[in-house]
Amino acid sequence: MHSTKMRIVGGACLSLALLLLPLQGCADNSASPPPASQAAPVLSKPQYLHQGNAICQEGFKRKDRAVTRVLEKSSPSSSPEREAAQLAAAQAVIGPIRRMIVELSELESPAGDEAQVQRFLGKFKSALVQAEANPESLLTGNPFLQAGEDASVYGLKACA
Repeated sequence: MHSTKMRIVGGACLSLALLLLPLQGCADNSASPPPASQAAPVLSKPQYLHQGNAICQEGFKRKDRAVTRVLEKSSPSSSPEREAAQLAAAQAVIGPIRRMIVELSELESPAGDEAQVQRFLGKFKSALVQAEANPESLLTGNPFLQAGEDASVYGLKACA
C-alpha cells in the first residue's frame, strides 16, 4: 500500500513539476527605472539578447530550484496535503520569475527597439500581476506564455 501511495504522490509531484517548468516571465510593476545619472548604457541588440538570455536562463534555474525545494520538503499523504504542496510550489515560482522580470526591465532597450521590448515586458508584468493575485492559476495554465513567445520572436529564446 505504501508503494502505491508513493507512486500516486510522486506522480502528482512530477505532474506539478512538469507543469511549472515551462513557466516564463519577466517583470515587476514596483521596479522603477534608475535615475538618469545611473541609467544603464544603451545596448546593441546582440548585447541585449546576450544579457537578456543569460538573465532568463539563470531565472529559470532559480525557479526550478525553488520548485524542487518545495516538492522535496513535502510528502503529502492525502488529497488536501497534495493540493497544499502544489499551491506552495506554484507560489515558489513567483519570486524567481519576479526577479527575472525586474532584471530584464533594468536592461536598456536597443535603440529603435524600445516599443517592441516594452510590449513583451508589459505582457510579462501583466502576467506576473495575474499570477501574484491568483497563484492557483499557475496549476492550470501559464499566464506567461504569450509574453515568452513575443520575447522569443524578438530573440530572447531563453525566455520562452
